Amino acid sequence: MTVDTEKVIQLMEQRIGKVTYSMGGARDILSNTCDCSGAVCSAIVRCGGEKGKGYIQWTGNMPEFLSLNGYELVYAGTPNSKPFECKRGDVFIWSPNGADGNLQVASLQDARASAGSAGHTGIFVDETKIIHCNYGYNGISINDYNTILQVNQPYYDGGIAELIFRKTGNATEQTPPITIVKPQVPTQQTNGNAGKQSGLKVYRVDDMMFYGGIWQAITYDLAPKNARDTISFEQNGIPFDCINEVDRTGVYTSDNTIEGVGKYFVFDTSMISDTGQGGVDSFGEYYWRSFHTKNNGNIWLSAYTLNDLLYGKR
Repeated sequence: MTVDTEKVIQLMEQRIGKVTYSMGGARDILSNTCDCSGAVCSAIVRCGGEKGKGYIQWTGNMPEFLSLNGYELVYAGTPNSKPFECKRGDVFIWSPNGADGNLQVASLQDARASAGSAGHTGIFVDETKIIHCNYGYNGISINDYNTILQVNQPYYDGGIAELIFRKTGNATEQTPPITIVKPQVPTQQTNGNAGKQSGLKVYRVDDMMFYGGIWQAITYDLAPKNARDTISFEQNGIPFDCINEVDRTGVYTSDNTIEGVGKYFVFDTSMISDTGQGGVDSFGEYYWRSFHTKNNGNIWLSAYTLNDLLYGKR
């Protein structure tokens, strides 16, 4: 199947007034809450697209997803420097420029600079208007592109970098690789309990990434098995300062340095707390709960209580 861009736009138009903006929950256009990337990606999949490695993407992962579905990168630069008019069906992605004003997102390979609420995406309905799910209108709306650009520019230090993708034909058979240049993994503070049994629930590092200015880990143990294609560092990444390295039996290591996927960790009980907010997703299938990290805000994990998260006991 190939993506029908007209149906994508029509589906988004049909959901105007029926979806409220949220970066949590299912993030699917047919649910009652969604965010910008969730709306675009789920609409594409529901109109003939391929899911790839989990279609509920964040803006930094969208280039992979769009390439898989037959979109080509036709522009990378600043919004006001495009040498052409955008067409109906074109997808835009905004990301922060470098703090010094130098273009940070200059190619498909650099697109991961877009992080969480710092990025935005939508679809052109004609040369001047876009349809997008956004915080300002608390849902999906059609707006003048330049007006939305002007409103958002003050929130981007150094200005906005923009990618434009255009549907050009058959989907590519293989997703182009995206290069991630990771800073060196920092050594965490030495744990004074080295060699001692933690007594806490042990988790495995299934993915890790320098995201949003900090190192984060993802563990599939805190995501429902059938919902793993929806997890992201934006919503579910665990900051390194909230965890301590252990061996698989729960004994603290001496260097406390998580160097890669496959390592094990427990939570630092002083660095995470329960917000008291939780519930099943929009489809009533999976339970998620919001936990507060001491230095980096809230994250969503599939655990019923703080006791369940820390000790595996309800």
